[in-house]
Amino acid sequence: MKIAIIGSGLAGATAAAGLAPRHDVTVFEKSRGTAGRMCTRRRQSAEGGEYAFDHGAQYFTIRGEKFARALAPLKDQGIVQRWDAPMVDMAATGATAPRQTEAYVACPGMTALAKSFLDGITVRHEVEIAAIRRDQQGWRLADKSGHDKGCFDRVITAIPAAQTMAIMPDDFAPKPRLGAVKMLACFTLMLGYDKPIDLPYGGAFVEGSPLGFIAVNSSKPGRKSGFSLVVQANNSWAEPRVEHDPDEINTIMRDELARLTGIDAAAAQLSSFHRWRYAATETPLGEAFCSDDAAGLYAIGDWCLKGRVEAAFDSATALLDHLHARD
Repeated sequence: MKIAIIGSGLAGATAAAGLAPRHDVTVFEKSRGTAGRMCTRRRQSAEGGEYAFDHGAQYFTIRGEKFARALAPLKDQGIVQRWDAPMVDMAATGATAPRQTEAYVACPGMTALAKSFLDGITVRHEVEIAAIRRDQQGWRLADKSGHDKGCFDRVITAIPAAQTMAIMPDDFAPKPRLGAVKMLACFTLMLGYDKPIDLPYGGAFVEGSPLGFIAVNSSKPGRKSGFSLVVQANNSWAEPRVEHDPDEINTIMRDELARLTGIDAAAAQLSSFHRWRYAATETPLGEAFCSDDAAGLYAIGDWCLKGRVEAAFDSATALLDHLHARD
């Protein structure tokens, strides 16, 4: 059976890995890189410094037995490692208090987790699927320019709910329920310095501020580049400002970072900024996946459940169990 999976984040990668042994699987990814929001950006400063930033998901937890089993061999290989740097809660005054968080990361960057699942599977990058239409052979996919990207027996979307709604045909049975899902935006500020900044934490959860999380990205295991900070906005603050001028948001975040920590963003050798239109889940679907078995159309993602990394895996594995039972 020919199966198309749209999206190469952890949900799509998990589904692809489970289906590839018995089916002809193709993954379509609109970006140049793999892994969706579990991504890593690498940049070089004008002075020649090398920096890496996990500018999407910062870390993940391991709570469920299935997820633990799936990651066990990756732990043995060093692809998944514990992020042991101290974590703190940071008040709006900048004061900090220790926080107990069992955090894991993929190495050498967050992209490594999805990439390991997709090893040996066909991934077509820089292909943004814009329509799924039925013809006599099955489901035909088209990109934004209307170019044909192949015909498939089954299609699984592993992208945000709003994007799934935009490309699924109108007769996709669960489509009306997708409108209830609410996802929030995020902004990410990335800063690379030529010298380390002495901070008593690797990650800070910020309260009462436009900022939501401050990570010393270079404190994560397996990172071999220069000292780097990843500063992410509070999702509730970012959502109503998602269409604001990026320069304005960038300035607010830089000023807030200085107020809270004394860190001067202007002193960075490298600075980059990214907007995530869909980053966190405020209102999940409440079901592990969406299915229209008669049509052979399905939707998965962290937004189905709890909006965290493991939820993406759980959504995909629930669909795999469903499909294996049918097959």
